[in-house]
Amino acid sequence: MPVTADIRISAAAPADFFDIEDLAGRCFLYSRFHLDPRMSSEQANAIKRSWAANACKGRAPVVYVARVQGRLAGFLAVLEVNSTHGRDAVIDLVGVDEGFRGRGIGWALSQTFIRDFSDRADRLRVGTQISNIPALRLYEALGFRTSSTSYVLHAHSCNGEILQ
Repeated sequence: MPVTADIRISAAAPADFFDIEDLAGRCFLYSRFHLDPRMSSEQANAIKRSWAANACKGRAPVVYVARVQGRLAGFLAVLEVNSTHGRDAVIDLVGVDEGFRGRGIGWALSQTFIRDFSDRADRLRVGTQISNIPALRLYEALGFRTSSTSYVLHAHSCNGEILQ
């Protein structure tokens, strides 16, 4: 994957948090929330905004940002969790601004994750939606392989009742 030389990756600073949250609220297409026919785009975007905000507020030990000519082009949040394999580092959430897609932003962010966590974790992991073909291709090109698949089911409820 060619990466343009003008991409700058760094750990996010508190001054970046609003921009990360804003980007998360508009850059996702293939999440299980965005693909749910009973959920509006606004609701799905709000979930991703909140997810990114929580990552910035400490859920993620590190959130990387990618900048091109000073503009936020993407972000990647990392989780560290204990598993039966030891310590896992997980790409928890990654988003790239629509105007910067296809320029190697996701590749550069993911390479930074691999570089920084290969010696810190026993295993590197990422999860994505089966319908997110661009992400699947990216992670496979980076050397990730499918080790398990799962279905995530959710129900819509109101006042304690499952909506049909």
